Amino acid sequence: MNESSGQLFITVSQKNKFLLDGLVELYGGSIYPMVKQGCYTLNITKREDILNLVEYFKKRPARSAKKQRLHLIPKYYLLKDLNAHKALPGSCLTKS
Repeated sequence: MNESSGQLFITVSQKNKFLLDGLVELYGGSIYPMVKQGCYTLNITKREDILNLVEYFKKRPARSAKKQRLHLIPKYYLLKDLNAHKALPGSCLTKS
């Protein structure tokens, strides 16, 4: 998450660009080369695309420590829609 803008994004890195091409077709996003690291990065930034990817992980759970964060994404968008980040300090919405 970009803390200054509140923009949520998912990044996937892979040495083989071919593997990322299929993900772009399914979930959207853009592929960028990372020349120094010798790999490619898929960045998914659109809300709809991210939520579609979360649905995939509900059916096929992730096995990494990032699984917890994936399940928090829908709640993040709900609180963002409610402007919880702008709520008065000490309010129930701020605590959420």
